[in-house]
Order: sequence, then C-alpha cells, then structure tokens
Amino acid sequence: MRNILLLAATMLAFMACQSEKAPDPVTAPDGTVLNDPAQYNDYFIQWQDHIIEHMVALAESFETFDSTGIEDRYLELGEAIGRAKYHVSDLPPYDSDTLLKPAVVNLFSFYDSLYADEYRQITHVLQKGPDSIGDNDLFLIDSLTIGIDRREKIHDKNFSNAQRVFADRYGMLILD
Repeated sequence: MRNILLLAATMLAFMACQSEKAPDPVTAPDGTVLNDPAQYNDYFIQWQDHIIEHMVALAESFETFDSTGIEDRYLELGEAIGRAKYHVSDLPPYDSDTLLKPAVVNLFSFYDSLYADEYRQITHVLQKGPDSIGDNDLFLIDSLTIGIDRREKIHDKNFSNAQRVFADRYGMLILD
C-alpha cells in the first residue's frame, strides 16, 4: 500500500510539472533567443539603455554649442530610437504577454515623439550658439524641458507598472 501511495504521489507530481510547462522561447528580430521571462524583460531594458546612452550624448553635446556635434548626436539618437522600436515592435510576445511589450512600445514611441518635436526644437535653438540665444529661447527650452519631465514620468510609471505585473506573473523580483 505504501508503494502504491508513493507511486501515486510521484505520478501526481510529474503530471503537475507537465501541466506547468515553461513557455516557449521567443526569438528576437536580431536572432537573440529569449528563453525565460527575465531574458525577455532584460531585452527591453537593453534597448532602453541604448536609447538613453544616446540621449545623454545629445544632452552633453548641447553644452558645447558645436552645431555639427549637436546635429550628429541628434541624428544618432534618431537612429538608436528607430532600431530599438523595430526590435521591440517585431518581438513576439512572451507567453501571451499583453502588458509589458505594449508598455515598452509606448515608451519608445514617446522617445520618438521627443526626438521629432522637443529635442529638434532644443537642437535648433542651441545650434545658434551661446551669443545668439535670447530670453525667449531660454524660456522655450525651459518650457520644453518641463513638459518632457512631466510626460516622461507618466510613461516611466506605466512601464514600471507593466514590469511589476509581468514580474509577479512569473515570480520574479524587480530591483529598483
């Protein structure tokens, strides 16, 4: 009887493991295979970091007032955003993810809108050089920066919330 109970318990445990099969891996457009939810999340973070590196480079170029350098960093940022949007948009969802990927796509679309509007305006003003920038230009830059900050907080919060739901679903811990 004891052996039968042990066999039955083993079979139940085996069947439970079979029913909780891990989701299939996801292959990114660049060929990267994402085997688990952590790799899926990290893939998004890597592309976000790539964009942010280019945002920082653009911001640093603003301090130089070098028209060519500012334009080069601006164009590089646009290319980085475009690559990231392509890779993220064409990534299949992990295990029917309906929250995290859309939040990332929205975040990257926000970055793209900043690039096309606010960053373009700031770039044009600063390319004039420090001696040609007036009070109206400074007011414009300040108002654009305040608007960017306000909108960015909303998109960052949406992305963070989606990450937390995704992490909870797969028993992951998000480190802040």
